Amino acid sequence: MNTEEFMKRDHFASLLGIELCVAENGTARARLEIDEKHLNGLNMAHGGAIFTLADLVFAAASNSYDSVAVGIHADIYFLKSVRKGTVLTGE
Repeated sequence: MNTEEFMKRDHFASLLGIELCVAENGTARARLEIDEKHLNGLNMAHGGAIFTLADLVFAAASNSYDSVAVGIHADIYFLKSVRKGTVLTGE
């Protein structure tokens, strides 16, 4: 499945504005430019938006062989805050 088809199926990631750049051979890369809709009450990127970027890359890489794969557990550690205008890239 190509990246366009993948994103058509992932409505939540599309809603957030995540762009899936590549997904092939067990790897994937996506980007998300943080804007107003991604901010929490402290004016930083909401952890859920960041985790969604990571989850999308994980899903795209896992499913890049045209077989169904789902995750059963995921953890994330936030190292620093992210501000509006920052472009995040997940690989």
